[in-house]
Amino acid sequence: MKELQFLDVINKTLSDTSLLGDDCAYLKDFDQYVTQDTLCEGVHFDLKYTDFESLAQKAVEVNISDLAANLAEPKYISISLSVPKSFDNNFIKQFYKGVEKCCEKYKIKVCGGDITGSKSGLVISICAVGKSIYCAPKVSRSYAKENQYVCVTKNYGSSAYALHCLKNRYKCSDKIIESHLVPKADMEVSKALGKLKCNQIAVMDSSDGLCDALYKISKASDKSIDIKFEDIPYDREIENYGKNYKDLIFWGGEDYGLVFCLDKNDFEQLKNNNPQIDLYKIGIVKPKNKNYFVKIDDMIIDDKIFEQKSFNHFEGDN
Repeated sequence: MKELQFLDVINKTLSDTSLLGDDCAYLKDFDQYVTQDTLCEGVHFDLKYTDFESLAQKAVEVNISDLAANLAEPKYISISLSVPKSFDNNFIKQFYKGVEKCCEKYKIKVCGGDITGSKSGLVISICAVGKSIYCAPKVSRSYAKENQYVCVTKNYGSSAYALHCLKNRYKCSDKIIESHLVPKADMEVSKALGKLKCNQIAVMDSSDGLCDALYKISKASDKSIDIKFEDIPYDREIENYGKNYKDLIFWGGEDYGLVFCLDKNDFEQLKNNNPQIDLYKIGIVKPKNKNYFVKIDDMIIDDKIFEQKSFNHFEGDN
C-alpha cells in the first residue's frame, strides 16, 4: 500500500518523528492537540451523492473525531480548499453553511485557511486544534493491557452500506444514509472517558474501519485482541447487502466511533456514570499471539489480511 510505504519513507527521512504515529499530535509546549485530514473528490467523496453543506459538516466531523479519540475538546479549525474553476459563489456559501453548523454545535471558531484552484476535482483539507478534556488520562493506541475489555459505542457498517445503496440506487433508511453523508464524532463518549480516574487509555477512532482500529491498537500495544462477532453492534438492515455484509462491519470505515480498551472497573464506572451512552464490550485484550493480531470468532487478522482489506487512501471506494 502506497500510504504505508510513504509513511515509512517519511519516518526514515525525518530526524525527529516523536510526534508522529497517532492521528493527533500533542504539542506539549502549547498544551494543545493538532490534527489534519484531507478529503479528495473521487477518493473520499462523490458529489453525485452529497451536497456541499453536508460535505462541509462531514469534513469538519472527521477532524473532530480525531480530537475525540485523544480526549481533546475542539477549539479552532482552519480550512483549505482547492476548488475547480466551474464552482461559483454558491458553493462557498453552501459549504460554509455546513461549517457554521459545526461551529455552533462544538462552539469552535474558524481561524483561517487557504483557497486555491484545482484542475482535478474538489480538495478539502481541515486542521483542527483542541485542548485536553478535564485532567484526561494519557491516550495512545499503544496502551492496551492484557485482560482489558475492548469497547465500542456505535453501530458498524452503516456508512459503507449507505454508500453501496447510493451508488446502486437501492432504498435504505434515512438513518443509514445520514450515517454516511453527515457522520457524528463521538465527543460525548470522549468527554466521559476524560473523566475516568485512570492514567492511560488505548483509544482510536474507527474512521478507516473497525478492524483497522483493532489491528492498529493490537500491533502498537504488542498484544492480541479476541472479539465475538455477536457482540459487535450493527444495524440489521445492512444484512440486505448479502452474504458478505460482515465485510462492511469489519472494514467499511467512516463510522467514526471510538474503539478503546478499559479495565473492568473503569468499564463499569463509565457505564454507571453515563447511562445515556450505548456502551458495548465486544472482546478482550490477550497476550501476544504469534499467529494473529485480531481474532473475530474463528477469523484471524494478521499483517497480510490487513494489507488486503484496509482502506486505500490513494484509490478510495467512491
